Amino acid sequence: MEFAFVSIPFIILVFGLMEFAYAIFCYNAVSNSAHEAARRAMVLNRIKPDGTNGNSYQSAGNTAGTTVSNPGCNATTIAGTVGCDEREFLVTGTFRVDICGPSATTSSPGAQNSTPTCGALIPLVDNGGNLVSIPPNNYVAVKVRYDYRPIISFPISNPVTYTMVGWAQVQTQ
Repeated sequence: MEFAFVSIPFIILVFGLMEFAYAIFCYNAVSNSAHEAARRAMVLNRIKPDGTNGNSYQSAGNTAGTTVSNPGCNATTIAGTVGCDEREFLVTGTFRVDICGPSATTSSPGAQNSTPTCGALIPLVDNGGNLVSIPPNNYVAVKVRYDYRPIISFPISNPVTYTMVGWAQVQTQ
């Protein structure tokens, strides 16, 4: 009889701890992926996809002001870097990658569920239409939003999703 009174709250406590630990893990993974994508964005200013001098900010997955949902793994792009980091860990929800930069001024992450406010973008091409190298000390920012859904949703039939946000801003090298 005593076992019945003790075991049910104990099981609820254990599953609650597991859910909370997984939520913390997901938040850490989202923050880490934003930092990794920003590190990738930091070095895109020196070389074009074909290996020559210029920048790669106009390639797909690197374009400023874009939002990419659930990108695949491609370590040569900003959004793809997030896809490489997240697909192995965060399998229950969707995530979006917002890219800002390169810009001469800092960007702002904006509200939790909105796209960020990008700073003043600098030109990526010269007057002849050629891609140019971006000078150092300009800003590039990445915002990763993940729709977290709890694993344990019993007794709720339609669980609520929570948006977790990772934000990183770096200067170009």
